[in-house]
Amino acid sequence: ASLLEHFRRAAELDPASCAAWHNLAMVHFDHVRCTCWRSEDELGEHHRHHPDPGATDTEERVVAALECLFRCISLRPSSSPTGHTQQDILTLLTLAFEHGETEGAAAALSRGLADTPAETWLAVVPQVIARLGSESERVRTFVLSLLSTLAERHPQGLVYPLTVAATSPLRAQATGAAHVLAHLRRGRDVLVEQAQLVAAELVRASCLWSEAWIDGLETASKAFYTEGDDAGCVRALLPLHE
Repeated sequence: ASLLEHFRRAAELDPASCAAWHNLAMVHFDHVRCTCWRSEDELGEHHRHHPDPGATDTEERVVAALECLFRCISLRPSSSPTGHTQQDILTLLTLAFEHGETEGAAAALSRGLADTPAETWLAVVPQVIARLGSESERVRTFVLSLLSTLAERHPQGLVYPLTVAATSPLRAQATGAAHVLAHLRRGRDVLVEQAQLVAAELVRASCLWSEAWIDGLETASKAFYTEGDDAGCVRALLPLHE
């Protein structure tokens, strides 16, 4: 019998065992990683232009790994997370971010998210927010759903990192963070306003006056001499006199 069959049998015999579900998940996860690590050179020219017969198996393994990880995480006490719980969550997020664009994985993520306590995700908020700008629409949907759920149940834990993310130079990330903040404003407008005020003041306080003046003068000079924008020149200088 294969290792997979042994771990699957262990989970069937003791469905309340975190170790059994964790080990079963890692067998699926390792299979997925090994498959994905094969380079195009190893696959050869024929495989580049023809469907890989192992692709369906890989997608099934991704779904199986996600389901096992969700089961394992739900069995661990969310009130006292351990290093094992953290590792399971990070492994799950790795699968979600790398393979969440497939229909099966997206469905598994949606089901698992509905059955997992919101507190589980508080320790990985930065990693989740960092994926707001994912190119995959299904991954973005998962991230937005997760953050919206967390923001609703733990607004104080989400409002500041979301406020910072909303000012990101990455347009997709800033747009996603603003979307969740808009959801958070419903009934908690004061909290969001205060967080934005604190964030703005921290940025202002951390900026040296000399740096602010140099940057302001450069912006004003460009607006006046290069763009011929008198009003833009004034707008660049006014904040320096506040």
